[in-house]
Amino acid sequence: MDLLYSRLWALSKLVYKRNVIKILREVDYKYDSETFYLKYCDKNDHVEQKVVLMTLGQDIYVAFAGTDVFNGIHGAYDWINNFKLYPIKNKYGNKQGRIHLGFSRSLDLTLEKQEDSEVPCVIDILKRLMKEYTGNIYVTGHSKGGALAILFAYLIKEELSIDRKIHVITFGAPKAGDKHFTDSIDQLIGNNFDYTRFINIRDISSDFPSKLLSYHHTGKLIKMMPRLKRLPYYKSAYRLNPSVAKKLQLFLTDFKNTHFKVYSQLLDLNDPLTRILMGHEDENKVL
Repeated sequence: MDLLYSRLWALSKLVYKRNVIKILREVDYKYDSETFYLKYCDKNDHVEQKVVLMTLGQDIYVAFAGTDVFNGIHGAYDWINNFKLYPIKNKYGNKQGRIHLGFSRSLDLTLEKQEDSEVPCVIDILKRLMKEYTGNIYVTGHSKGGALAILFAYLIKEELSIDRKIHVITFGAPKAGDKHFTDSIDQLIGNNFDYTRFINIRDISSDFPSKLLSYHHTGKLIKMMPRLKRLPYYKSAYRLNPSVAKKLQLFLTDFKNTHFKVYSQLLDLNDPLTRILMGHEDENKVL
């Protein structure tokens, strides 16, 4: 299971990378996989959504990108989309409960073939892969991508009547829907469906949107603590003023350990596939 988490976190991070196609080609070559990098864009409001699909053995992996703050105008509009918090009526699966308007719009970009675009929709690719690959389906994503992952997994479980195991593993995912929606997820768990979510306990994004707007979480929760940054002369500073020294250490920990960094503790860099998905990053840079 630890190796699975390592690979899924590396895959979740891969979707953000600029050299994703080069890395996927290496996976194709070394693991005889089928890989797809899909990028969708709403021409009206510039919201962009990236998705990677990958086969490994008989299993199928789907990873959704979160908000890329370095993605120029698309990143800015994506942030605006994230704050479209109004909970709309759920239109997926059994249509129970209400879901996040902005996240729903991002997912919808991937579900239908867009005009004047040759990019196929994710569902069509998944259906084709399921005819050839008979293993489990793993759906993952970081931050907003984690919210899309649970929405997508719920959709395919309910609407495609998939009888194989669907595993959803997310990292720092915000809430995707209200209590009625999460109750419908809970009804699926144990029926060839499971959901595990990792969170950084010092990252507020997993508490977004607020319960005051009726949003709720579900799934098995695993909390992760950032590694405290070793400060030079920390012992001397602590002797002079323990309170200030601790606050400074925590501040630098938050600055250094972004919601990306903390999940690097899951990486097994002895695993060749993890290293490929990470782009062969140096271990010191990763951790």
